[in-house]
Amino acid sequence: MSIICKWHIEDEKNNCKCPVVCDLFSGHTLQCSGKPPEESGGGHTLLPVLQVVQNDGSTETYPCRSYTPARVNKDPILVVDDDEEVCKTIQQILKVEGYREIHTASSGKEAVARIKVMKYDLILIDVRMPEMNGVETLREIRKYDEKVPVAMMTAYEDMDLAQEALHLGAYDFIKKPFDFDYLKASILSKLIPT
Repeated sequence: MSIICKWHIEDEKNNCKCPVVCDLFSGHTLQCSGKPPEESGGGHTLLPVLQVVQNDGSTETYPCRSYTPARVNKDPILVVDDDEEVCKTIQQILKVEGYREIHTASSGKEAVARIKVMKYDLILIDVRMPEMNGVETLREIRKYDEKVPVAMMTAYEDMDLAQEALHLGAYDFIKKPFDFDYLKASILSKLIPT
């Protein structure tokens, strides 16, 4: 018997982490068959399925409900914070959620330097940083990219900075310490078309 993981992203191979499937078929190798059959609308199913091929050629299909696919974002996400641990934490959370490329910058100046040469799908900026705060960083970013979605992160309540950031086009304020469900929902709201 062989197990074929039929997933819609061709480079997602042998990555099924579904505990039900692993318990049922321990000792077997999962093989990715690439893209599944197209649906009637021409799109691909968003839920991975495992097709179990018996020795007699018959097949059974099992949905894999715990596997998180790579998100469809063509450009990286940028996290800007002078606290390295915050950057690493957000990076790890987003990678677990399936986002492929997450860049980090430890200062506003580094973020602006990156913006000059890179395009980003979304930017998260800490409000309080030395040398160049988050609002000053956002103001500089807007000189090079007027449309990139930007969310501000802060452990403080500063209405003046909040109003200025909103005026510059920030779409959200994410409070520290993070509510990770809110953080993920905020990012998802800008990266997945409605």
